[in-house]
Amino acid sequence: MNAAELIDTYVADVAKRLPRRQRGDVAAELRSILLDELGDRADPADARRVIDAFGRPEEAAARYRPPLVVLDPADTRRFLHWSAGGLAVIWVLGAVSVALEPGPTRS
Repeated sequence: MNAAELIDTYVADVAKRLPRRQRGDVAAELRSILLDELGDRADPADARRVIDAFGRPEEAAARYRPPLVVLDPADTRRFLHWSAGGLAVIWVLGAVSVALEPGPTRS
């Protein structure tokens, strides 16, 4: 396998781990980056070193995916306040419910 084939195989391996809508753009960008790193060297061993330096395909694909954010950091404080308030309401309602329950009856 020559250097270009090694890079193409690596790029395809990274691209298949991405959402379909990103694959083409990321593959073109990644191929360009790796070929620029390789420069004029056409030796497969040099291509392997460039690929190894870029990381495993899973790691490279993860760099192109947007991070999963459940809660926007700007909303964290507000979320904590509302959560604490909600927990307080639940606790108070539970305490009232227990206090209003009739006690055990003896027969």
